[in-house]
Amino acid sequence: MNLRTLVFATCMFCSLSSFAGNPTTPPTGTVPASEFSKLFFSDYDNTLLFIDFAAMSSQFTKISIFQNNTIVMEEDLSDLLPSTIYEVNLDQLNKSNTYVLKLETADGVTINKEFVIN
Repeated sequence: MNLRTLVFATCMFCSLSSFAGNPTTPPTGTVPASEFSKLFFSDYDNTLLFIDFAAMSSQFTKISIFQNNTIVMEEDLSDLLPSTIYEVNLDQLNKSNTYVLKLETADGVTINKEFVIN
């Protein structure tokens, strides 16, 4: 009887310890690179940057453009449709500077794109 109790207790311990870990992966705020391949594109002269909202499965909430950690442009995107193609006019920004475009989604994902205007 003691052997049965020991085997039973061992089986229960192994079962409970295998289920004690979280079997689901928590969200990390990352997006597969394949979704980015069609997210950004520009015109022939590189004066306009387009952001295709339909390329991502998330709703965009905010866009910000930074230069040296200073906000140059910021806009709320939460009221735009998921099928929107958003246009950023790069002619409004100073030449020969490095900028960081930051997109935020309703899912908590932040997408950063660094670019230089020549």
